[in-house]
Amino acid sequence: MTAYDILNEAANIARVATFIIDGDGVIRYRYVGANKKDRPTPETILSEIRALAASSE
Repeated sequence: MTAYDILNEAANIARVATFIIDGDGVIRYRYVGANKKDRPTPETILSEIRALAASSE
């Protein structure tokens, strides 16, 4: 968890996070929420995936 900077050390738990990882295992999108309800919208995630797909063409 520390490698991805998602550890909430005060509470000793992982923060809510969303990652998009390409076929080579490289993180192309990372969103770490401030709280358990703070997440990217589905539209944001799909937009990021589409942008990643377009850039690899």
